Amino acid sequence: MDAKLPLSPIKRERLKKQKLLLLKQSMRASLPVLNRDEIRRKFLRQLVQYQDDLVKEHGIDSIVGQRPLLYKTRENLDLVYHGFSNAEMAHFKDDVIQEIDIFLTLGIHFGFGAENWWWLGEQILIQANNISNDFTKDGGRKQALIKFIYGKFLFENMGDWEKAKSLLIESRALSIGSTWSARRELGSNQETLFVESCILLYKILLIEAKEAMKYDPLKGARICTLAQKRALDACDRIGEANALMLQGICETEAGDANAAAISFENVLVLYKRCKQREGVCEARIHAALAYLKIGKFSTALSHLETLLKYAQGNDLPYYIAQAHKCLGEFHLNQGSPHLATPLLIKAIHHFHDIGDVLNREQVKNLAAISAGQELIPNYAELILKSGRKGSKGYESVVKLVKWKDTRELFWTEESSCLSFDRSKLQFIDVTLDNSVDDTSSEKVIDIIEMETDVEQNELLD
Repeated sequence: MDAKLPLSPIKRERLKKQKLLLLKQSMRASLPVLNRDEIRRKFLRQLVQYQDDLVKEHGIDSIVGQRPLLYKTRENLDLVYHGFSNAEMAHFKDDVIQEIDIFLTLGIHFGFGAENWWWLGEQILIQANNISNDFTKDGGRKQALIKFIYGKFLFENMGDWEKAKSLLIESRALSIGSTWSARRELGSNQETLFVESCILLYKILLIEAKEAMKYDPLKGARICTLAQKRALDACDRIGEANALMLQGICETEAGDANAAAISFENVLVLYKRCKQREGVCEARIHAALAYLKIGKFSTALSHLETLLKYAQGNDLPYYIAQAHKCLGEFHLNQGSPHLATPLLIKAIHHFHDIGDVLNREQVKNLAAISAGQELIPNYAELILKSGRKGSKGYESVVKLVKWKDTRELFWTEESSCLSFDRSKLQFIDVTLDNSVDDTSSEKVIDIIEMETDVEQNELLD
């Protein structure tokens, strides 16, 4: 009878809360008593010290070290001081909404203003977020608002998408089904907090998917699926299409070309609906690549031919060049260099016209290889002829020697009966610019020489 009965879970939890409350009261009582001016000065000193620590961490000669100091910038110092003073007055009046709004306004002013003061904006936004966490009288509106704004700041200005993601997930969850927005704080172009949070979340998820694709493409594809859902939540069709496009790329990287082809076909439909001309072109290029991987060559060729017509019909110079390049590569890989070379030559000129030097130089190499492949049968025939007896065999040997020693062309009508059109090798227009040289022609020669040496050794054996 004297034994104590065990406490019920409810009583145990109640006692635990009472002990915690007593502990908090004890800790508060042990704090030094400060007047309002002292509190404000202490917070300002913390900010000044924080900036000093940042400068020490990055170095005086760094970008951080070259930023203006808060305690030397009177205008901003006064703005912060008066803002803290007003927030403190609201706090003592138990007007939490006004206190949060003052910190939020200050945080937006510095956080979305000049880059030199982003660090200050972040510290004030953290303060606003901390205060709002305990405020639920408005159904979570202030929490959702501040978490969205702070998450937006971290993502767009600080590049901290991981931390921004968690804040935006919370904001989205709090604002489901509401009409809350940040129009008063950020401008009239803002949609609801739910929609804006979803838009930023799908962008963050695409970044996450790109990172995952480097080591686990299938994981990247799964993240893209979630990104599509967030874009769909925001009614952002272009965002949905972008996520599906990246999903297809991830599936291609993972070796699942069949799934990738389906994704790209669906992307094509979405981009057409959104009238995204560049997106339509990109989808066709990726779809053609996927079909090539699964051996559907006619479907791949159809996509590329349609790409060329679409780009020409919509006046898209870059994709006109890409279409010629892709078609040239297709025919080259299919063993038809006579079809590939003229397409690649056109691609070179188109890339030059739009100032895309990198692609132009890459296509030069492909055109050189293609033109060289066209000459291989003729060169092999010349080698075989050189083994004959009599004057014709001697003439063929002379042509081979001249080609080897002085690079005298062996495929011209003047020097032989070969029907190869020399103009196909002249795919670098000398009128393009003075910096263009004959390196690509030399590459053709080097390629031919490299490959026919093997054939000569086989003949000698």
